[in-house]
Amino acid sequence: MTKLYENMTLIYFRDKNVSKVSGIWKALHLSIYIAISVNAFVGSMATGNMLQTFKYNCILFCHDIQFEQEVLSDTNSTLMENNILNPENDTDLYFNNTKKLTEYMGKKNKTILFKSETVIIEYEAGSVITIEAKIDMRKTSFPSNFWCNFLLAVQLVTFIFATFCTVLMAMCSKGGKGQNNTLNRPQNIVYPIIVSSILLILLNFIATVQMNNGTSTFCSNFQQFTGETSCSPLLNRFTLHERQKNFYLPYMVLTYSLNITIILFVCQLVVTTSRVLYAVDFQLYALDIDEDDKSDD
Repeated sequence: MTKLYENMTLIYFRDKNVSKVSGIWKALHLSIYIAISVNAFVGSMATGNMLQTFKYNCILFCHDIQFEQEVLSDTNSTLMENNILNPENDTDLYFNNTKKLTEYMGKKNKTILFKSETVIIEYEAGSVITIEAKIDMRKTSFPSNFWCNFLLAVQLVTFIFATFCTVLMAMCSKGGKGQNNTLNRPQNIVYPIIVSSILLILLNFIATVQMNNGTSTFCSNFQQFTGETSCSPLLNRFTLHERQKNFYLPYMVLTYSLNITIILFVCQLVVTTSRVLYAVDFQLYALDIDEDDKSDD
């Protein structure tokens, strides 16, 4: 009878001891989630303030802004005698006498007689039209609130999710198998973080695209007064709310906030993916096994 002794070594992955996991990983996760939470909160406030300036009417993709105007016939003799084209406080009026106005009688083409930041005076087909830089709410049609609600919802969801993850990460240990006084095996939330980061990147990207396109369409309505198709501080003159009249500041804050949120989620995705690829929470263990095999000769 012969005894054959063989030594076997079993190599396997197992949770790393928490003392061997670098605290830098937890600090990175926490820092990014705190930044996302603060940024999303600022973005949600900016969204509310921006919509408030126009009394919570959805301005995204609004292309039918109507301004208050008055049509007067230039054949009316009273028009030649009154001060419509001769305002007392405006000495720069180009057509400041009735003689020049009569040169346009009978013409069908639209002609701008005067233009300023607050009023436009046009002549067209025998009529003088005064257009004031004030939105006519009776004639203006705003679109549905879907995209405005979506924009605000994305900001609020991002804020709530980032705040929840900040608290959860703070309760967890640095990684590995964890500790008895904290949540064990914190690496279990790594894959949900990856999935949620991809989802929120997509949602914030859609919100960013729709916000940029929607506000661009809205701001182009004011080109005849502002001289620009894009949004500018000049739009503050057209706001409807009694107290909140600054449209441009929350618009700019929201624009930067959405872009920063996407960048931060991409950073979180990179950090979390790197944690998986480098197996930060695991290590290789080697187990020696002695086997006593008996065989008959």
